[in-house]
Amino acid sequence: MKNDPPNLSSDPAALRLLFDEQLVHLLLAGSQDAMAEIFERYYRMVMRVALHIVHDTGEAQDIVQAVFTEFYQKAALFDPGKVV
Repeated sequence: MKNDPPNLSSDPAALRLLFDEQLVHLLLAGSQDAMAEIFERYYRMVMRVALHIVHDTGEAQDIVQAVFTEFYQKAALFDPGKVV
């Protein structure tokens, strides 16, 4: 099934091939490497948006940290059916 994550080691190249939904399943199973991949995928976009809004690098970095911390804490609420 597409959403079932394969049995992966912490191979970053393999994680890059997974869908976001699969990464979230791995994250919920305890994979810190999955969180690192999610961060790599979305850090630049979140930083760009934050910087565009606040026009201050330090404050934008704080926002990025808050966004990813909240995502990590609420990963179980992730709904792949919702379009952002």
